[in-house]
Amino acid sequence: MNILNELIIYMINVKKILRYAWNFTTKKKYRIHVKSVFDYYILEKQDNSNIIQKYNFLKNYKIFIIAGCELTYFKNTLSNFGINTLHTFDLKTSFEPLGEINNPNSRIWTFKPNIIVFSYIQKFRNIVFKIQNNLPELKTDEVKEFFNELEKEIIFTVKKTRSVYKFIPIYIITYPLTYKPNFGLYEYQNGTSGSSLIETLKNFDLLLYKLTRKIENLHVIDIEVAIQYIGKNKAIDKSCSNGIYEHLSKEGGKEVAHHFLNMLIQSEPTIDKIKCVVLDLDNTLWSGTLIEDGPENLSIKTNYLDLIEQLINRGIIVCICSKNNPQDEDLIGGIIGPIFDKLMIKKINWNPKSENIKKIAKELNIGLANIAFFDDSKFEREEVSKNAKGVKIFSNLDLFRIMSDSIFFTSSKITKESSKKNDYYKTQLIRKENENKSSSKEDYLNFLKSSSLELNIFKAKKTDLPRVFELLSKTNQMNLTMERTPNEKISEYFHNKNTTIFCFSLSDKFGEYGLVGTTIVVEKKDEVHIKEITLSCRAMGRDIEECMLIYITNFFKDKYQFINIKTKETEKNADFVKKLIKNDFKLLDKDKKMYQKVLRKNSESYPHWIAVKNLCY
Repeated sequence: MNILNELIIYMINVKKILRYAWNFTTKKKYRIHVKSVFDYYILEKQDNSNIIQKYNFLKNYKIFIIAGCELTYFKNTLSNFGINTLHTFDLKTSFEPLGEINNPNSRIWTFKPNIIVFSYIQKFRNIVFKIQNNLPELKTDEVKEFFNELEKEIIFTVKKTRSVYKFIPIYIITYPLTYKPNFGLYEYQNGTSGSSLIETLKNFDLLLYKLTRKIENLHVIDIEVAIQYIGKNKAIDKSCSNGIYEHLSKEGGKEVAHHFLNMLIQSEPTIDKIKCVVLDLDNTLWSGTLIEDGPENLSIKTNYLDLIEQLINRGIIVCICSKNNPQDEDLIGGIIGPIFDKLMIKKINWNPKSENIKKIAKELNIGLANIAFFDDSKFEREEVSKNAKGVKIFSNLDLFRIMSDSIFFTSSKITKESSKKNDYYKTQLIRKENENKSSSKEDYLNFLKSSSLELNIFKAKKTDLPRVFELLSKTNQMNLTMERTPNEKISEYFHNKNTTIFCFSLSDKFGEYGLVGTTIVVEKKDEVHIKEITLSCRAMGRDIEECMLIYITNFFKDKYQFINIKTKETEKNADFVKKLIKNDFKLLDKDKKMYQKVLRKNSESYPHWIAVKNLCY
């Protein structure tokens, strides 16, 4: 009977193989699909080291780690990237944050770090030890009381740290443990509710995430997320794995460090982030070529379509650049499906792709450094690299990695403007179409007058700060200072009584632009200093930057004599510098690029085609 069963299974498998072989031989679409699948499985693992190494900003960081030996390899990896790092385990001081912060002689007070990493692993293992050894005898509220005390301790420790280092980013690491329950896999049914090992581990993570919403600039380094691609089998050192306390292996420490560094890259304002993704079609968005294989034989990559949807929802503009017949655009739309209408610009022609990408940049009014281009052809990638310098070049296979590359995230928080960016740009293209009908300066002025422009000016609320950071970190053309103020500094400005963050939101008859401009102004003894001033490129050409300068002048004219601004002049912001000079800012120091304006008592008037609403009461 066993031999008969084995023979039946064997025949079924042979039949499957023959069917696959027949389909492969006779069906072109199937062959193309198989090639696509092989491309996926032969994809080499991304080398995080090479990607992270190119970011020189890391060498400016100073990181202080309060932890035991569990973060030794984590610390070593950071040091290997050139980051100045101190670790309390090496210093032979406290392995717990509260103990180190209470030590007046701790190196943390003289080291002056940019970032602090807390580990509560040494403390947390005490409750894990009790659960693993005494679960049935645990008191009803023992685990609950532990978490209540731990929450108070974390809040107190952060508060005491911030009494010296205001708004410094603090990262707390989760607990690395291979789940080996001493009371079996049904241990969650023993003891009291919430006291089992699995619940305690998850509740520790949830506590940390909850605190990030209560405490500003507190973040979580989630080990489970960091090691998900290599697994705990590689990430945990087996030689000291006892189900209570475990140690990251060298590879595990490296993966957690890479995850942490990618978090820093995402929030680092000096790094150009991707605003627009440009995709090839043939052998990229689908397997096969439209002209050679015909639409019936193409194998659309549905997982790529899901990625496009996610990118659009994240606030990244997605465009098409393909060498195909322009008259086939409707056919291509039918192949791709409903998401085709969400693609912002379609360049389907036989022109060089670098030329098309430059046109996309111009139409969207963004820099080439903010564009990522994906193409299967090495020739096309090299052509774009040579003739559209600044564009980030990727192969078609790199699309599989797009969800974890930090340059495809604008900041730590998704703003309203980011999530609605696709809508904003679609409206912008309609504006541009109407604007381009102007054949003279007079026509353009009439266009502005008929646009019903309305500028609302208000002081930033706490909920506006993520958008303020986004504008300061992403805008190049309309940014006078280019300081790239980090998140924690923006928070510091927000809470400083001598500093005001102004926000500017714009609308017209075509729709909303959203929050498009911001200025950070510091009041000093007898002058006002503009620390940052920037305007979204979408609002260029409407004299909004002039309104911003006029508003600041009018706002402070009765209290101060001068307004100063130190600029960082580039080719991209040259037009904004001209606006500065036009508004009576005089160059005081040529080397430092310091400008000053003498304030007059009379209010200055705004361009008459803009309705300005002052909401700063």
